[in-house]
Amino acid sequence: MSSIAAMAARLIARRILSGATIAGDRVYDSAVDVMGLLTDDGQPTSVIVLSSDDETAKIEGRAVTGGERTATLSIEIASGQVQTVELTSGETVQQFTIPTTDAAAELLLTVIVRQTMRALFGGVGETADLFRRFVTRVEGVTMKRGVPSEGGTKFAARLIEIEFTPLSDPDFGADLPPVWDDFLGFIEAQDGAEVRALIEAAIRGAAVPDGVLAQLQLGLTEAEAAGAMIGGLDLGGD
Repeated sequence: MSSIAAMAARLIARRILSGATIAGDRVYDSAVDVMGLLTDDGQPTSVIVLSSDDETAKIEGRAVTGGERTATLSIEIASGQVQTVELTSGETVQQFTIPTTDAAAELLLTVIVRQTMRALFGGVGETADLFRRFVTRVEGVTMKRGVPSEGGTKFAARLIEIEFTPLSDPDFGADLPPVWDDFLGFIEAQDGAEVRALIEAAIRGAAVPDGVLAQLQLGLTEAEAAGAMIGGLDLGGD
């Protein structure tokens, strides 16, 4: 499970990479859109798939939105083609298949890797700047070849794993820092007002009174908050 900030970094990265490499606009979130590749049926093509599932955090108390966090942005790069595959039932489906690698594929993948890293960390402009605001520090980069889990012949694929420190998620019920308004504006421009509304509702939630907000930020129970007289309010209930 990834934080909202790690998700934001992934979505911004997808926009940055679209059109920035030999893969063109074939940059996908979490899975290849096979239907979008049908016009390339039978022809070799390159794709990039991004995901951000792995994240760890060292939390103090119950402050689950903060702490020292490390997230992983996974970028899968592959050269393959869409083929029609017949199932045992007799039905046919469209499937993106990745062949074994060769010298030409290795050259292509190496170029795309370089283009990918350059676009993410050497770019300029508002979108590149927004990405850097959510990726506050890069902890490490791991590159892997496309090899089956049991080993053997290498496939025409690469995996880039970027470990980074994401921006902290906003506290529940608190006012949003300006960077989050910038992200929501980015989402609306990319995916429309409905998607923005969905993400904004998750980020903002319901407004929380100052005294209760302080209780949540400190991770206190109502009894603990009442004993500490947080915000000068009686938070111990009736």
